Amino acid sequence: MFGNDWLMLNLARARKVTTFTVDGTYTRNPYASFVAVKVVGGGGAGAFGGTYTPGSGSGGGGGGGGGTAWAVFPAVSLPATVAITVGAAGVAGASGVTPSGGSAGAGGRGGLTTFGAFLGAGGGGGGGPGSLSATSGGGGGAYASTSLGSFGTTTGGLGANGIAPAGGTGVAGTRSTIIGWASGGGGSGATGTAAAGGAAYVGSASAGGAGGGFNATVAQGGAASGAALYPGGTVTSAAAAAAGVAGNVASAPTVQTVMAGMTASGCGGGGAGAGVNGAAGGTGAGYGGGGGGGGAGSTLGGPGGAGAGGVCLVVEW
Repeated sequence: MFGNDWLMLNLARARKVTTFTVDGTYTRNPYASFVAVKVVGGGGAGAFGGTYTPGSGSGGGGGGGGGTAWAVFPAVSLPATVAITVGAAGVAGASGVTPSGGSAGAGGRGGLTTFGAFLGAGGGGGGGPGSLSATSGGGGGAYASTSLGSFGTTTGGLGANGIAPAGGTGVAGTRSTIIGWASGGGGSGATGTAAAGGAAYVGSASAGGAGGGFNATVAQGGAASGAALYPGGTVTSAAAAAAGVAGNVASAPTVQTVMAGMTASGCGGGGAGAGVNGAAGGTGAGYGGGGGGGGAGSTLGGPGGAGAGGVCLVVEW
């Protein structure tokens, strides 16, 4: 776009939206008056469902949602260029694979998204793996900071900075109610009952549901993800899966106005059902959604679902 075109856009108070889904550089246009930025961290991944002789045990915990932050800057307060880092999606938990900082089978944590030193949103924590006679904790949610959500283990992971919602321990992940927060993933109870991921509200990303385990040798279904609630947009979630069935993937939330034409964030994937071979957890949708946990298996547990990657949205006018 040429300078005169930008001048005309500025006079008309039109908005230009640039979406960064990979690392890049923002170059400020001299004709812009204001710059609004939204950053979403990568979603944490669901965990491996666990392989054990059917008794009473858990499937994989769901991953926490990526954090969200936004701000509006006078254009002249920003430098000519700003480096942007986009948080990677958490890597799906798998048998015998240990993510950095986590335990074997845990889902990977989502990455940090930053707009220079001006704004940051952490990645969601990875879910804890399923096992016999123990819970699988959901990954902790992230926040509008550079900290990441904690891994789930046999208990739910703490939310970033001790402020963001925590992952569940045998119960649903904690729900987010304030813009800028992301929800924790759901933990799976030791009796095989899977719990849902935490919901998100107003532009944040929701968490993945837990995978199903075994209850007195009977294979159980997975849990739903947390709902992504957006006034003026759709309410989305990934439905629960039956025993032996792969976790569902939610639809990405629709675009809505969240300060200067921003878009909505993401929704978590559903947990998978248990079986002879546990099914795979559903992947996170949109930006920053947590992955669902894998289902437990008597021969081989199922892998978790990957989280959704982060994003940096820049609006100039």
